[in-house]
Amino acid sequence: MAMTTQEMRSGIANLCEKDAEMKEIYSYLDKVVDWPVGDTFQLMVLIDELKKRMKDEVTHFIFKKKDGTVRQAYGTRVSEVIVRYEGALLPPQNQRQQRTGGTFPYFDIERQAWRCFKVETLMDIDRGYTI
Repeated sequence: MAMTTQEMRSGIANLCEKDAEMKEIYSYLDKVVDWPVGDTFQLMVLIDELKKRMKDEVTHFIFKKKDGTVRQAYGTRVSEVIVRYEGALLPPQNQRQQRTGGTFPYFDIERQAWRCFKVETLMDIDRGYTI
């Protein structure tokens, strides 16, 4: 059975209730991206899943770059993993990127640096990827 618009709005509110980052992302999407509620809800659920996965592991995900090309990335927010790269391989200026208008920061394992993507460009998460 399909969700009603009210149920989707309630779901978005629940995702944002105790999470400042999700609230900021929704605020951005609501102001900048003119999508139907259903599309916004699906994206918010996907971003929430990505966020939870990156908190505990390296995650393979796909997004569309500014130039329109598709990028497959391997990212994380696990401090113990990030410290290994930042401490041993990177100069101090490569500190965690700050969130800016509708972006999602993550530590890119392949590039060994903090990167971000526009949240509305997130396409999918590889749920079968584990390391």
